[in-house]
Amino acid sequence: AQVEPLSGRELFQSNQWRANVDYRFTIRYSSGISPQMRIVYSGSSYQIHSVIDINDEHKEIQMLCSRVTT
Repeated sequence: AQVEPLSGRELFQSNQWRANVDYRFTIRYSSGISPQMRIVYSGSSYQIHSVIDINDEHKEIQMLCSRVTT
């Protein structure tokens, strides 16, 4: 997976403005991934807010996420 922290400017440019979205995960395409799921990465848990099939090509997906704090 590629993990990128997002800035407010990037979120605005992608028309996905959400104050609590902090990270973008990019992975190979896999069907069945939904916002009801969470990602566990490097010992942290992330809530998925949106799942985007890039260009609807079924090659890779991006997930906009926020870190879950306990």
